[in-house]
Amino acid sequence: MNMRSEIYFPVVLQLFNLIAVYSFRLSANLESFHVKHIGSNGISKKLGKLRRCTLISSTVNTLQEAERLHIISVEDESTYSKLSRPSSKDSRTLSLMDINEKEISETQRLLELPYVSALQSLKAYHAMYGDLIMPRHFLVPEDSNNYPAEWHGADLSSTVYNMKWWQRHIKYYPCRVAELNELGFIWERLQPAWNLIFESLAVYKYEILNGGDLTVPISFTVPYGDNRWSRAHWGMPLGRCVHQIRSRHDFVNQKWDRVTQLNRLGFIWDLSEYTFQRTLLALQCYA
Repeated sequence: MNMRSEIYFPVVLQLFNLIAVYSFRLSANLESFHVKHIGSNGISKKLGKLRRCTLISSTVNTLQEAERLHIISVEDESTYSKLSRPSSKDSRTLSLMDINEKEISETQRLLELPYVSALQSLKAYHAMYGDLIMPRHFLVPEDSNNYPAEWHGADLSSTVYNMKWWQRHIKYYPCRVAELNELGFIWERLQPAWNLIFESLAVYKYEILNGGDLTVPISFTVPYGDNRWSRAHWGMPLGRCVHQIRSRHDFVNQKWDRVTQLNRLGFIWDLSEYTFQRTLLALQCYA
């Protein structure tokens, strides 16, 4: 290898690595919906997408970069461990599947708790705050004597404002409806999350933006006590929901009727392009 090659070879190699990484970014932007749930049986198929990036230092780095850019989602922790860590297992680390199973079992446990126990918890919350307008995820304090012990550390609001809880404990017991009405139970929160999000967006467009283009700051949360929204919407992190719809297609993945609803509402899908076009228009008007 002559001197000129020794000088340019590292530069060229680094350039190829950058091209490989940015090809991931381009793919991430062009992907309409990112691929989910890759496991040990399907990993060889997904690696076909990654082979053009073999100039990156190792397969492990390639997979981690793809995971970070949401091109793939490695949810089989055992497979990911073989690629990114030594074969020895750390017993203190739970796999993603174990975590999901624990979350499901905890949700099921809460749904199966007696109605009387849940009612006591709701009464305790009402006695402290005067209503049942709970945050989206209200965790019962671990050290509180006002709540039944089986609810300590549990997500009370996500449990009771859930159709499965209604079907199990309320649907066939009309007398319980009156009990919950006395506490101010918000029945509208039992509807699907998409309905609440879309209704909140409609209010934001026509009440806040006066019918303008639908852009919502990521930090915006529907304020408590604002009667332009119903009580079921109060506390909703609307800006974060909009960001997730844009960046990850949450709530609209393969649901074209919802995409149509948003389009009719004037939803801005590409905020960067929207900002650029507005700036360009302003410069043209100024010129």
